[in-house]
Amino acid sequence: MSAAGVGLLAVFSGQVELSLRTIETFVHHPLRDGDFRTLLVVVSFAWLMAVFPDIDIDSKPRKYFYRAVFVGFGLLFMLQAYQMLAILALAAFIPLLHKHRGWTHWRITPWIFAVIFAITWEYFRAKNSWFSGFSWGNVLKFMVEHWIFTASFVIGHYTHLILDSTFVRKAFR
Repeated sequence: MSAAGVGLLAVFSGQVELSLRTIETFVHHPLRDGDFRTLLVVVSFAWLMAVFPDIDIDSKPRKYFYRAVFVGFGLLFMLQAYQMLAILALAAFIPLLHKHRGWTHWRITPWIFAVIFAITWEYFRAKNSWFSGFSWGNVLKFMVEHWIFTASFVIGHYTHLILDSTFVRKAFR
């Protein structure tokens, strides 16, 4: 639900262009940056954040999450993106290091994830740049210009928190 909403928000806000041309470009060059790939990423982030608070318990979201992580490991290994693979490996185990309804249910968690994502983006940009190094200004600039990534974290996570709330659970009994 939240993933589809974020996808629609991305398209209707103009953050991504959805057309036959962008889909065809993605099909022929899936590893190249493009609007359709961005759309898939923000939809995936929203879905992951919607299931994220419950991956610390034995649940269906946990199974799906770790299946997706496994596929991510395989893709990153094939692409020889070993630093990203290491980041994903470390991040995948973090939810298992606390009690249920701990920090994964905090309201600030998606904002922390969005900042970490922007910092990681800037780190890789600076690493591949010949002319400038890491800049906190660029982190903020990324979050403002590409706000759809932050929105995907926040909308996905808050959707889970709302549906998990006692008010909603009482309403649907």
